[in-house]
Amino acid sequence: MQTASAVVRPKIISRIFIAALVLLNAGFAQAPASAPATSAKSAGFYDPLPQDTGEAGLKLELRKLQTTGRMMMVVAHPDDEDGGLLTREARGKGVQTLLMTLTRGEGGQNKTGGTFSDELGILRTLELLAADKYYGVEQRFSRVADFGYSKTAEETFQKWGGHDVPLADIVRVIREFRPDVLVARFSGTDNDGHGHHQASSILTQEAFRAAGDPKRFPEQMKEGLQPWQPKKLYIGNVCGFGASTCPDENYTVKLNTGEEDPVLGMTYVQLAIEGLKHQTSQGLADIKVPSGPRYAFYKLVDSVVPNTKDASGHEKDLFDGVDTSLPGLTRSIAD
Repeated sequence: MQTASAVVRPKIISRIFIAALVLLNAGFAQAPASAPATSAKSAGFYDPLPQDTGEAGLKLELRKLQTTGRMMMVVAHPDDEDGGLLTREARGKGVQTLLMTLTRGEGGQNKTGGTFSDELGILRTLELLAADKYYGVEQRFSRVADFGYSKTAEETFQKWGGHDVPLADIVRVIREFRPDVLVARFSGTDNDGHGHHQASSILTQEAFRAAGDPKRFPEQMKEGLQPWQPKKLYIGNVCGFGASTCPDENYTVKLNTGEEDPVLGMTYVQLAIEGLKHQTSQGLADIKVPSGPRYAFYKLVDSVVPNTKDASGHEKDLFDGVDTSLPGLTRSIAD
């Protein structure tokens, strides 16, 4: 059974958020040429990044024509995302990439003022959307709310009206977006700390198979969606955040997000940090990352494609074993 805290409150947030955008747009339309440079528009919220214009923008678009790969990452709150990995995949490789953030962070802290609860959820939503511009990703949310710190996944599911509420939302987005690779930012264990973090990974791991099962959430099929089975599932936080080394058995892929990209003019993680700085309510405005290698470790925990691991149990890339070529896309349609 879905509780009011699981469903109604996020609907209220959505309505307030939409109203806020309408008011912002109306304000932009009516603002005189001498309007102070404090509005979202004058601050560049709607302006393209330099990397998305001119020759650089063209080269980034051409990268998208070289792959049909699609990746989806699931996290619990705004600022949980692995921005370096998202930027590497979306901008570096041209992969169609989606970030699903289960809550809007309305139960968290605010280091910039006295805005909390639903209003904080609006603020953190706008901050995350600003960061997404740098990552180069699509953004989705679920119906559940951030109710503050939780010690366990079980408590989180209880507060969210049962785990099927957010699970249905993740399954819906998988069936809509149809990713090849599904990534849980967290491990689903006590190592994740916050119960919301644990829950987000547990749900993602269940959603991997549930999305391809027509018996799960059949009401979505009545709405026109079709089952979709992602090909590979990875979990994160298997080596500790910020780790540069990790035992072989703990991970499957080790990806360098500190690699310099000549088109972007900086490393993937550095561009991601420029986006993360927009999440000022979390005290991230002054965060910096020096040049040099920086690694993202993820572990393959489920797959429907042939094994591509080497003798050490490692892969070179998240899409190993997945045909992301245009001919491969046509073959899958024919099948």
